[in-house]
Amino acid sequence: MDPTQFREFYQENLYYIIAIQLVVGLVFGLIPLIIGIKKGKKNLGFIALLVTLVVTMLSPLLGLLSCAVFTFIVARKGAAPSAE
Repeated sequence: MDPTQFREFYQENLYYIIAIQLVVGLVFGLIPLIIGIKKGKKNLGFIALLVTLVVTMLSPLLGLLSCAVFTFIVARKGAAPSAE
């Protein structure tokens, strides 16, 4: 595949590529979010979801890495102290 064919393919399928990256980022981001909700760290889980979505738009491999890092951070921290 020469560069012009690659560019044409990318231009024709740009919206599909963006949609697939968003779905992959959502799946990667839901992992630390679910763990964060179970551990009582909802805010950190939502931050992880947003960061993973953005990073996955740049590169799915970086999204997987951010998912692993945030999952480790969320799972390692204890439950949030209750305000009661």
